[in-house]
Order: sequence, then structure tokens, then C-alpha cells
Amino acid sequence: MSTINAQLFEELFEGRRFEQKRAFVVALTEANGVSADGGAESVDITFQDAGCGNGARASKRRAD
Repeated sequence: MSTINAQLFEELFEGRRFEQKRAFVVALTEANGVSADGGAESVDITFQDAGCGNGARASKRRAD
């Protein structure tokens, strides 16, 4: 079984429709099937919504 933990920052998914998030899940599941040779039933995806103040990139807070 594969477990995928996707952290969604506001800049990526803020204001996205449910259908767009569903398409993201389908894409992750399909990519896992290709790379890990597993079926959709073996994929567990957990989303963690994170505000821009809860992350950083290239030594800068995302909120800065």
C-alpha cells in the first residue's frame, strides 16, 4: 500500500474547486500506479491544508 501525504499551501489550492482537487487525486493515483506498480485500491492520500505562514522556500517564509 502506498501512502501519499500532500501538503497544500494556499498559493497552490486556495479557491480551487472540488473538481480540480479530485483531478489532482486521480493524477497522483495514476502516477503511483505507474511508478509503484500498484492499483488504485492500494493508494491512500491525505491532504494537509497549510497557510502561507506555515512554510518556507529558499530561506524565505512563503508569507513574506
